[in-house]
Amino acid sequence: MKLRHYLADRQSLIFFVLFLIVTLVGIPALDQTAQLSGTTILYMLTLGLALLVLYVTYDCYRSKQAADAVAQAVDEQVVDLASSLPKPRTQEQVLYHRLLDHLQETAEARVAAFDVRQREHADFINAWVHEIKTPIAALKLTLEAHEADLTPELSASLDEEVQRIEEYVQKVLYFSRLTDFASDYLITHVKLETVVKESVKKHMNLFIHKRIAIKLDQLDVEVATDRKWIGFVIDQLIGNALKYTQSGGMILISSARTAHETVLQIEDNGVGIAPEDLPRLFERSFTGQGGRWHHGATGFGLYLSKQMTERLRHGLDLHSELGHGTRAIVRFPNWADHVHVTRM
Repeated sequence: MKLRHYLADRQSLIFFVLFLIVTLVGIPALDQTAQLSGTTILYMLTLGLALLVLYVTYDCYRSKQAADAVAQAVDEQVVDLASSLPKPRTQEQVLYHRLLDHLQETAEARVAAFDVRQREHADFINAWVHEIKTPIAALKLTLEAHEADLTPELSASLDEEVQRIEEYVQKVLYFSRLTDFASDYLITHVKLETVVKESVKKHMNLFIHKRIAIKLDQLDVEVATDRKWIGFVIDQLIGNALKYTQSGGMILISSARTAHETVLQIEDNGVGIAPEDLPRLFERSFTGQGGRWHHGATGFGLYLSKQMTERLRHGLDLHSELGHGTRAIVRFPNWADHVHVTRM
């Protein structure tokens, strides 16, 4: 608390005391029967003002201590704010302490209720995802059993739709897990080539159907990451490259290592991204022009990928030119720079 703030808060009291001092000294001075000398009047005025200054100094010091304690507790985001404040000295401060205690109890009760609802929601989503996988698996088996009865075009189209359903289910599952991310990851040495090939295999039908070539280059490297989460990110990036690459196109997946990081690049020669859309690509539900072109876009894939890479202390960037393709870059800090993540 600054002096000018204190004086502004206490100005009514200070003006009243000054008025009182002047009145008490002025009345005897104007009374001719009082027979007070000028020296006595000056002494009385000086004494009154000195006592006022002493009081203001002492009260300002105590008020500053209390205000600084409150400011420090707020800056440090203390959870139990009421108990961290100085002991109340006035009845007004006692009431404010009681108000803080009540607000804190109310907030804690609401947070606890919210946590319960969040856990119930997450449990429901997890149960739903596991239950929906059964009919999806049955549908895939049915399609395989009757593949000979279907035309190649119809078979490829149905496979693509089933794969899209699986992708949507995975997005729901991983989105529900974001709130509990801290207890749901494990940083280990992961071989990029293995994860990338697993993702490519999942999308193989679409590669074949759209006649898109795939080239893997220098992926025989290990990075420090969580295999499950990074697998989802790579799935999303490869899936996006496939969606927005025309038939006969090509996707290049490569890696490079520097002194501080390993970089994974997924590059396509597809339709590209409009310049005005680039700054908003990682916003939730944003689809941009590319989403309007492709009916399967939801705007959640890149949002989830960005959230996951940030929580893993990785980097995720997109570079694109409309009509000339897109390059997605995932940056993995080297293990020595990554240790702090394992201690979260």
